[in-house]
Amino acid sequence: MIRTCLLIGMGLIVYLIGIGSTFAIGLEHNLRGYVKTYPMLTRDDATDWLATTRSRVKLRWFPSADVTMAADYEVAFLTGSQVDQSSFSFFQTALDSRQNLVDLTWSLVDKQDVFVTHTLDRVYFEYYSERLIVTIGRQRIAWGVSNFFQPLDPFAPFAPSQIDKEERTGIDAVRVSMPWGQLSNVEVVYNPYRDFEDQRFGARFRTNIRQWDVGIIAGSFDVGESVGMSVAGSVGGAAIRAEGVMTKGDLRQWTILRDDWFDTLEMEGWHGRIALGIDYGFDWHNLTVGGEWYYDGSGQTEQSEYDWQALLLGRRVTLAQKYTAVSGSLLATPLFTLSSAAVFNLDDNSFVFFPQMTYSVTQQFDIRGGVQISGGGHFTEYGDFPDLYYLIFSRYF
Repeated sequence: MIRTCLLIGMGLIVYLIGIGSTFAIGLEHNLRGYVKTYPMLTRDDATDWLATTRSRVKLRWFPSADVTMAADYEVAFLTGSQVDQSSFSFFQTALDSRQNLVDLTWSLVDKQDVFVTHTLDRVYFEYYSERLIVTIGRQRIAWGVSNFFQPLDPFAPFAPSQIDKEERTGIDAVRVSMPWGQLSNVEVVYNPYRDFEDQRFGARFRTNIRQWDVGIIAGSFDVGESVGMSVAGSVGGAAIRAEGVMTKGDLRQWTILRDDWFDTLEMEGWHGRIALGIDYGFDWHNLTVGGEWYYDGSGQTEQSEYDWQALLLGRRVTLAQKYTAVSGSLLATPLFTLSSAAVFNLDDNSFVFFPQMTYSVTQQFDIRGGVQISGGGHFTEYGDFPDLYYLIFSRYF
């Protein structure tokens, strides 16, 4: 019953947004979006290619001064020798069901070398006043403060080696935010998924103390009951970020493929995850350098214990316990930026290195190009990744 109501509600939101944008142009609204094309080559034992084009339209409609209705619609077209019918279908379904109550992704074409889907990645209703903000539907929720590793973000964290981090995956949730003074607020999130078989529930308090942003979270998530804290500020011109969480128990049994058989690993007791990061900027060509250290007590130190299935399905973004990352960027000209980053798994000595350059052709059009080079032994986290060469053409409107 609840799922049916949510489906009807989301459909009504999309319908009303469409009606408002089509027949009521006088009403306040905002329409923007982008088209991105990603040609990529991978080199391992053989050379494969993949071309992806994503077109995303973001519509915000304001029927009254205290209500926003939103929908982000995206079409993704993939073609190339890397496209495999069974694997693409499986992972698309698995990823969508991982944290969503309602399936809003549909396959248009599913053939040997072509895969086309369209999805509603944002569909929400938001009411806001001076004392209360309520958001219902598929939305973006981000609690972490770190650049690479975000243990304080239980909903949709990015993988540390992910190339394009512009859009965070939307989740189906009810979020209530209550402002507390000018610099503080309390936020409560309820995120049911998998036909209400699983659910996440959490709360965050955020404030500013002497120019330091401080956040405290507590809740029940995939990995168990958790409490955590984050701080972000600056010391002597250096930006400092830290976040950590302690978790008790494990709500699910992680499945591990070991010698062609599936075993389960149960985490018991308390385990912690913590990330510490620092960035420093220089006046010379806006040079910025940074580093980050990460420890995950729920990870494994032995490669044979790695939970690859959880990584592939998005339930984890790392496998081991100890990591570090470094990054840097430099503005060579007002239109040309050079950047690079590297992530190191300190337990199995594997790494991934991804230098990149960006050229801004216009304010609405830019071109990025780069490589992703991996290293390490067989069956390490990054060692078996093929080298990747890519371009990203982005046109915004």
